[in-house]
Amino acid sequence: MVFALKARDPRETHRVATTLELFVDLAVVIAVAAAAAALHHAIADDHLKDGVVSFIIAFFGVWWAWMTYTWLASAFDDGSANFRIATCVFLGGALVLAAGVEILSKDSDIRIVAAGYTIMRVALIWLWLGAGRSHPALARTATRYAIGIGVMQIFWLVFAFGPFAFSENFLWFFFFGVVCELLVPFFAERAGATPWHGHHIVERFGLLTIIVIGEMLLAIVVSLRMITEQPAYAAPLIGHAASCLVIACCFWWLYFVRGEHHPTHENRRATWQWSYGHFLVFASIAATGAGLAAVADLITHHAHAPAGTIYYAVGVPIALYLFSLWFVRDRTAAGRHSVVLPLAATACLAAIVSPLPIETMAVVLVIAVLTHTPRAALTAKPQAAPH
Repeated sequence: MVFALKARDPRETHRVATTLELFVDLAVVIAVAAAAAALHHAIADDHLKDGVVSFIIAFFGVWWAWMTYTWLASAFDDGSANFRIATCVFLGGALVLAAGVEILSKDSDIRIVAAGYTIMRVALIWLWLGAGRSHPALARTATRYAIGIGVMQIFWLVFAFGPFAFSENFLWFFFFGVVCELLVPFFAERAGATPWHGHHIVERFGLLTIIVIGEMLLAIVVSLRMITEQPAYAAPLIGHAASCLVIACCFWWLYFVRGEHHPTHENRRATWQWSYGHFLVFASIAATGAGLAAVADLITHHAHAPAGTIYYAVGVPIALYLFSLWFVRDRTAAGRHSVVLPLAATACLAAIVSPLPIETMAVVLVIAVLTHTPRAALTAKPQAAPH
């Protein structure tokens, strides 16, 4: 029996993320950590190409499911038991997906990842059918979402459990499916816009950004832990950990310093670009963390890949992060803020061939922060506590 979900007011004041959404994020971060860990080992073992492919597949699955759930929850999370139960099913799917990432990376076996993705998407179909019952005006939109997700899920199951998953055209089938997935919201929203909440969406994306930056902090822990195992490399490992901390803090600073940029119902095209562009933001952050962890392996001579390959695995994601952040936010800005991030991205790519690549990239990011941050924010004094 399909339940009904009440639509939320898109003008609701003080709308914040719920504890249930944070619970979902907890499962998502496990899946992201699994994808980043698999990429880390692939980089260090000189299997960069296969590692990147597996990372993109796993990361797209968890990101797309999370994002479509987030927009649905922003419009229809009524706090009911039915919504919570469906969300817990969604959460379980994320954990199944996370369990299959290592198998995907080592054996190119996508079946467990596809099974977890299926669980997540079936939960979304059920939620969309429930949302369609709450308002007749949104019934067509919700039905289109449910049909679109259902058709694509059949495609993914055939892809994963049929002969296509191990064929020479594997990537072509995958990217065809990705394009079709990305078109589902366009198809559905043409029947009527869902009442999502702009401030809530921005908060949810910001929270996931912080969570994914955690993968970079993990690289610091990896470096420091290696000191106890190989104290002879203490000095370079401490230096690397310090550079990692600078890079992670600059990533955070650059994302949040310009303030909130709300997607709006009025400018749909900009909203799509902002939302979809965040795939590159999130994926590049996680990939940077994986690359930085591989550098620690390089320092201690545990890596089998050439130094140049590993430094590329750091510099390229950093440049991609800066470019994607410019794309979703700064390309329409006035003055120097429209060029700082592209210039910094170019400098980070050039730093790959410098004598001290990671340290140089850290310096470039610090300069980007100082140049990009409004003067008022740099000189602001803490406000006195109210009496």
